[in-house]
Amino acid sequence: MVPPLKTHWQNTFGLTLLLACLVGWGWNASRGWNTPGMLGHEFRQAQTALSVQAMQRDGFRLDYSTPILGKPWAIPMEFPLYQRLVSTYSNLTGEAVVQSGRMVSAILFIVGLLGVVALGRVLGFSWGASSIATVPIIAAPVYLFYSRTVMIESLAWSSSVWFLVGVLSYRARQDRWSLVLALGAGAIAVLVKATTWAAFCLPWAVWFFYDGYHALKRQGTDARSLLVQSFGIGVPLLVLGFSWVAFADSIKAQNPLAHFLLSAELKAFNFGTWEMRFDAENWAVMKEHWSRTFLPWWLWSGGLVVTLGLSRRRLLIGAMSFGFLGSQLIFFNLYRLHDYYFYANAALGCLVVGFGAAALWECRGRWFQGVAPALVTVVVIAGVQLREFSDGFRQLQVARSDGFTALSYVLPALTEPDEVIVAHAPGWGASEAFYADRRMLMIPDAQMFFNPDRVTQSLALLADESVPLLLMMRESRIQSDWLSNRIEDLGLWPVPLFETDSAVTAYARADRYGAMRAKVAAGEFAGIRLLSDQPKAPLEDRVLTAGSSFEADFDRLEIHPVSIVFPFGVGIYDDEEGSVLSTHAPTEMYFEIPPAATKLRFQFGLGDDVVNQQGFDGLGVNVELIHPDGTGSVIHSEWVPHGTDRPTRDVEVSLPTERSSRLLYHVVPGPQNQNAYDQAWLRYLRFE
Repeated sequence: MVPPLKTHWQNTFGLTLLLACLVGWGWNASRGWNTPGMLGHEFRQAQTALSVQAMQRDGFRLDYSTPILGKPWAIPMEFPLYQRLVSTYSNLTGEAVVQSGRMVSAILFIVGLLGVVALGRVLGFSWGASSIATVPIIAAPVYLFYSRTVMIESLAWSSSVWFLVGVLSYRARQDRWSLVLALGAGAIAVLVKATTWAAFCLPWAVWFFYDGYHALKRQGTDARSLLVQSFGIGVPLLVLGFSWVAFADSIKAQNPLAHFLLSAELKAFNFGTWEMRFDAENWAVMKEHWSRTFLPWWLWSGGLVVTLGLSRRRLLIGAMSFGFLGSQLIFFNLYRLHDYYFYANAALGCLVVGFGAAALWECRGRWFQGVAPALVTVVVIAGVQLREFSDGFRQLQVARSDGFTALSYVLPALTEPDEVIVAHAPGWGASEAFYADRRMLMIPDAQMFFNPDRVTQSLALLADESVPLLLMMRESRIQSDWLSNRIEDLGLWPVPLFETDSAVTAYARADRYGAMRAKVAAGEFAGIRLLSDQPKAPLEDRVLTAGSSFEADFDRLEIHPVSIVFPFGVGIYDDEEGSVLSTHAPTEMYFEIPPAATKLRFQFGLGDDVVNQQGFDGLGVNVELIHPDGTGSVIHSEWVPHGTDRPTRDVEVSLPTERSSRLLYHVVPGPQNQNAYDQAWLRYLRFE
């Protein structure tokens, strides 16, 4: 039974204090609200934001897309309720995904906080005391920061709080509505994030076994409540949770690169090993997390001892402590690696001191009991928490972070919304895909080392997609064999299109290289360097052909360059169809464009002994218009890969109306620069 309310002024004061704290919390949450960047585990935030973005495009589906690991795009982790709420809010208000995610998270935190007040009422505290108990939660750094991020945490937490309210209310009253609340809120919690729900199951377990012990001790006691809690709440929710995991695994298993996200593969990652739990260094990390997210370990431990000594509610305090500590021991590695995981259980730790203060609030008769000591307790605790927040998370919250990088602007400019971008990267972060609003096949380096066959399968699934760009990101750039394979797989032009300040090199598909290069050259993209626009051979290295000993031979071939760069010398030889000019990479030939010319025709090719040579990694022919300022614009690019069945190419190119000073015919080697095999020939080059 809930006891009679305390005096009116105590309840009014407690509720007013709660409202004031929420106002302060809201003011803090607004700091940096419109910053596009998602600092603070951006990897997880961007992944959620990318799913929301895809849901806005594709609609709500249980097998929702997270287009970062290739086809099929669905790699469901959690039930997509949060993503649905954010996409709906964004569509209704017109707010960006990031700000919409923050708003939904903030609202859900407040919903959960109201659940904490309701929990206090169910446990026998007055309105004022229940309100006081929430202060350490509101001031905890993990709730000040992560309650306004694009993450599922606040939904999982608030539904778990209301689940505990429902199950303990049913324990006390055994009414139908409490059972409905426990099942409804529990279903949301276990589907959205089972690890958070598990943290709140632990306090319930303490009361359950306490009641079970007394039921056994008092023979004949009605055990109906325990049976309903077991088979009416616990078992159905467990079945629901495992059913979702099985469904999600069946979807993820269809993606060749998502196998490492299957639940069986994540056991060690989630739970850690027994040895980890006995490692002092790991506990040092845990203590650091405590201070950063919640309270210094020594302050909380001291508060626990004092609370157990002063309060008559030792079962309650023990249950909260068990939930706080037990969840860390179960999912040890998750809590060790991620400070945001404390969003799930920090409230239980806060309620150890919060409910202790609530017990003081309702006591009378001694100098160390009553409203004043309770207020001093929560004020001191909140002061320590706010100082830690100011030194830690607040720096991230107010930091200027646009989120957008050079790639965020250039990728949408070069590609269409329905196209796919392939990338090799050390990890599989979704930030670039989200900010560019493009689907990506992000190939983690580990998959290339340990599961190359799966990478091959993922690339094969893109056969019916347009893939105009490859990104080699950071450390992946040194893997020249990966690059060679992708050039052949995707029909890329081997010369890099651009580099970014963040150590990303981009390669374009051969048929799009010229147009993309023109767009990059014409646009103003900060942080982008157009590598292929580097100067060609210096003037002093070019050989003038007029009056040279081989001018007559060039005339016979219908090839009339005004200057040439032939690093391996000029060679002309005969084949079955006539004479050809050897244009061994990296040959350059410069031509004057006749005033009346509207077309360019040429024929080039490679011998079968070249294209099938084991060391041959491809060769390209690039035709550019050289402008008076020395820059160039590509009008034709063609790539000849290893083993091609079309070693001879006949090309016709339309020339623009506005003339440039010269035309450059440039033969470029493959990505490994193995010039020994890059032997091409040119039969003729005519302006018409």
